[in-house]
Amino acid sequence: MSEVLPVGIVVPVKQCRPALDAHIADLLELLPHVEQVVVVDSASTDGTMEALQAALQHPGAEFHDRPPGLYQAWNFGISQVTSRYVYMATVGDCIGLKGLQQLVQTAESLQVDAVISPPELVNDSGQALGKTWPVHELVRERKLEAPVVLPVREWLGRCLAAYPATLIGSSASNLYRADFLQAHPLPVEYGHAGDAAWAVKMSFQARWAVDPTVPSKFWIHETQPGVVGIRGDLVERLLGAPEELAAEAEGRWAEDPVLPRIMAAYRQLQPRMVSRMHGMAAYRERCASSPWAQFLPSVRRWRRHLRKEKREIEALQESMQSLLTEYPMDGERG
Repeated sequence: MSEVLPVGIVVPVKQCRPALDAHIADLLELLPHVEQVVVVDSASTDGTMEALQAALQHPGAEFHDRPPGLYQAWNFGISQVTSRYVYMATVGDCIGLKGLQQLVQTAESLQVDAVISPPELVNDSGQALGKTWPVHELVRERKLEAPVVLPVREWLGRCLAAYPATLIGSSASNLYRADFLQAHPLPVEYGHAGDAAWAVKMSFQARWAVDPTVPSKFWIHETQPGVVGIRGDLVERLLGAPEELAAEAEGRWAEDPVLPRIMAAYRQLQPRMVSRMHGMAAYRERCASSPWAQFLPSVRRWRRHLRKEKREIEALQESMQSLLTEYPMDGERG
């Protein structure tokens, strides 16, 4: 592999100066080995942009100030990349040169649009949490030890079985073909879960690979709300994304022995997920309203109902996963 990787790094930032020193140290390891770095700052006033401008000395460095908006900033940064691949370097998430080299090697050898890898999940102190995402479960259940191209059935089926979590995990552990992302930008209408909707909607357009050998870490913030924190019409919009895909592409999976059954199960799951996401957000608000709220009989009954609802959802999701494992995964391997 050549010394300079065909990669443009996009660094989206907003008011993150306290966490920036460690991130800059990680970026400095990568900078001599990439073609381009694009910093997109969303109106920071804490010295974030100034620190990055001082530290990231690179002939292909660009610094842009854009209005706030998570995926708006990502899409703008991606649009500026002229390299073959895009790597999203979100603050606090670390991959290192070895990990980036492995991602590029897999993308090149398997000729894919996206390489997904399972990061080690760590807390604010950098300690491993022992948690898993759908991509970790895929690696475990399919006993993956080397990169593999995922058939559409495996990708879409597992995304639907875990939705609104998906196999995409963290983009800071992944690599994307730049022209693919530029042609199919991340949607902005799903709040901070736009990458989940994108992962489902791109099931048939993209050629996906999973590489279990890439070393990386993903920082789970203690205050990170997760998808259950989404409120209002975003819930229905997010959980309706698979139906939008079905309307566009259902004919393409009609002959598949698994996908129609998984989609039918998802249609049973969707209203329960809508109810739970609304219910969890309202429950958290109620508990935050008073230090004694969680001890009220009505709130305790509410908590029991949410736990029951969670068990029912998990049982449906497990049944969807079991449909997939009835069949072998015949993917091209690296």
